[in-house]
Amino acid sequence: MSKRLKAFLVLASLIIMYVVIGLWANDYFGTNKFESSDFALKPLINPPPLTFAIWSIIYLGITAFSIYQILPSNIDSEK
Repeated sequence: MSKRLKAFLVLASLIIMYVVIGLWANDYFGTNKFESSDFALKPLINPPPLTFAIWSIIYLGITAFSIYQILPSNIDSEK
């Protein structure tokens, strides 16, 4: 597999990942079954929103690493 093909696959998978996340966030895959006002379905312990802030860092890392891989200097290297 050529390095240019690998770079294209990295970029394509990054775009597909963000498209799927966007579709999921806008309920294109159906509504969230756990969003309900019924107390029986709500968890007893709710973590603070800061707990989920790690996902922003994870997605930024995935994006940065993908962009790093598709840079021309990395594609043309002999590694």
